[in-house]
Amino acid sequence: LVLVGSRVAIADMLDRVGVAVHDDVVIVDATTLDTLEALEEQPAIAERALSDDEWTTLLPGRRIVRAFASVPAEAFVAIVAQEAPRDGSDLAVPLAGDDVDAKGKVSGFMRQIGVEPFDLGPSAVSYVMEVGGPLWGTAVSELELQEMVGWLSGDG
Repeated sequence: LVLVGSRVAIADMLDRVGVAVHDDVVIVDATTLDTLEALEEQPAIAERALSDDEWTTLLPGRRIVRAFASVPAEAFVAIVAQEAPRDGSDLAVPLAGDDVDAKGKVSGFMRQIGVEPFDLGPSAVSYVMEVGGPLWGTAVSELELQEMVGWLSGDG
């Protein structure tokens, strides 16, 4: 897994390794658009940041899963700070992607770090995790996330 938390980092990575990412590598897109807004004050850095379409088209056929960015960092800090073992259902982390095997690998990683993966479906639905989207900034349990997604789909 390659966890990418910055659109600038993606550009830098592509400069260093090119597009020769091995087929078995899963790229986890944990970037946020508000990072780009913060970079507006630093034009030289912002210039290196790539839009959604730009960076995904630079990696044609690569296994990309969108995850982690919509959950506040404080929620992950709280998980790490817990001393007692937990079952992961306290914090559900949404993910979306088109490659089922890649999502399985990311889900396994999520369970290893103590959170419950919540598969939203294909990458086309990842917009619900973006800044301003209905799942943005949420740190909820699996049941709460099921209720939220049910409400979004009209099933709730």
